[in-house]
Amino acid sequence: LGGQINELGAGPLRKIPEDAKEELKKIFEVTGGTDFFNKIEEHSKKKAADMGLQFSDEGIDNEYFIDVYTANSGKHTT
Repeated sequence: LGGQINELGAGPLRKIPEDAKEELKKIFEVTGGTDFFNKIEEHSKKKAADMGLQFSDEGIDNEYFIDVYTANSGKHTT
């Protein structure tokens, strides 16, 4: 199909050039996206501690992430 796996070129699995990643990083910095993400992480750590759940700075294999994405308290409305 002509896709590039972890190589420069076209396709969803291509290697993203460093200058493109830097540009995206700058956009998030200027628009406040980085600060917003960091604030979410800060409050998530506090909430995990309040709930007595393990929290990891990297990855999704931790108790807090699993609880947030799988638990249904029945208190939310649509």
